Amino acid sequence: MRLEKLKKLISVGTIIVLSVFYFQAALAAGSYDFQKESGLDDIGKSAGFEIGANSTPVNTIISSVLYTLLSLVGIVFFAYLIYGAYTWMTSRGNEEKIKEATTTLINAIIGLIVTLSAYILTYFIVSKFGS
Repeated sequence: MRLEKLKKLISVGTIIVLSVFYFQAALAAGSYDFQKESGLDDIGKSAGFEIGANSTPVNTIISSVLYTLLSLVGIVFFAYLIYGAYTWMTSRGNEEKIKEATTTLINAIIGLIVTLSAYILTYFIVSKFGS
């Protein structure tokens, strides 16, 4: 019994320590201005591109792509939810179809939860550490 509690305590402590290091790294990465400090501005100017207020930062493009992908994944899981419900309603008491529909519905709900969690996490990180 004591060994199980010790393992649990070590696991929780490891997760806390790793989380602290992860968020410190995220804060440090948020203060880094990739566009200016990487030298891309100078290269773009020498290539003849217009640099300044009209250009879109890289982090804005990445966050837009992430939001779009997460929205599409949410739509796919919603379609699976509708498919599972339709399969269940048209099963006519067939136990195999009901079991298949139940599995589809459970997997769709788990997928929606994972997708919403990823969306919330992405939104939090972009809003706190993005510009």
